[in-house]
Amino acid sequence: MLIKIRIVKNAVKGEKIVVHGTSAKIKGVELVPMAGSRGSETIGKPVVFGHDPRAVGASKNLYQESITYANKNAEYGNYGQIVIGSAKKKDLKNVGKVLDAAGPDAVLPNNPTTQKYLYSEKPITVKKVIEPVQKTYPGTSKQYTAFDPKILQRELRKQGVSLRQPSIAEQAEDVRKVASRKIQQIKNRRRFKDDSDF
Repeated sequence: MLIKIRIVKNAVKGEKIVVHGTSAKIKGVELVPMAGSRGSETIGKPVVFGHDPRAVGASKNLYQESITYANKNAEYGNYGQIVIGSAKKKDLKNVGKVLDAAGPDAVLPNNPTTQKYLYSEKPITVKKVIEPVQKTYPGTSKQYTAFDPKILQRELRKQGVSLRQPSIAEQAEDVRKVASRKIQQIKNRRRFKDDSDF
C-alpha cells in the first residue's frame, strides 16, 4: 500500500526517482550540479548525472553501472555511496541525445547505454544513501566489502519504483550471445583436439 502511495505522490508532484553512484561521501540533502567530468564538459555546463531505474533493462545493468562509480576508490579501501534521488521530470534530460548531437568527439556517442542516463542542471534531492556492507565468503569466515543489490532494489521499492526488466528484444539478444559463445567454445575445443592429434 505504501509503495502505491509513493507512486501516486511521485506522479502528482511531477517527480522522477534516479540512482546516482559516487566515490565521494554525500553531505547534505542535495546532489549539486558540478563541472569537471568528461560528460559535463561535453554537455557544456555543471550537471548531476543519474541512472533511470525505469529505463528498459535497468534490472540487468543499473546496479553494476552505479557501483562502477561508487567503487572508484575501492582498491584503496575508500568506498563511495549509491544515492537514490528525486528530481522534477521537467528538469531531467537524456544524456544520450545530447552526446549524439555533440558528434564524434563526444563521450560515448551513439552508445545505447548513454540513452539510459539522465542529467539535471538543478540539484537533485537525496532520498536515500546506500552504504556498502560487510559480507562473508561462503564456507569461510573471511569478510569483504560490497554493495548489496537487494538493498538497492528494496529502497527503490520504498520510493515507489521497481527496476524495469529487459525488453523481449534484449532478452532475445542475450540468448543469441550466449548461444554464439557456446558455439565458439565448441569450435575452439574441436580445433584444439585436431591440433593435438599431430
